[in-house]
Amino acid sequence: MNNKFKSYLLIGGFIVVLGGLLLISEPQSEEVIIEQATVITEESREAPKIYVHVIGAVNEPGIIEASGDARLYEILKLAGGVTKEADIQKINLASVVKDEQKIIIPYIESRRF
Repeated sequence: MNNKFKSYLLIGGFIVVLGGLLLISEPQSEEVIIEQATVITEESREAPKIYVHVIGAVNEPGIIEASGDARLYEILKLAGGVTKEADIQKINLASVVKDEQKIIIPYIESRRF
């Protein structure tokens, strides 16, 4: 082999090695995404908002905006509480409410809606 060809091979090999080192040393975008994903915790996530329609024996009937994991007793607090005429023995205060739900709080008397 002549010296000129050996020089080209040496320079080409050097370029290949240098390029490989540069590729290895660049940060991978997948690693950055993984690091960002681990920062999100369960505590930082908020439950989505829901809207329920509350009528009957409550102080402030109407549309209530609440957290997606709200219970009926929390909704009633947001509706100003129940009236003296509310028959709370007929409802489950611990039940989970759902978006678009209509909640009717019954009266002790036989008042209908």
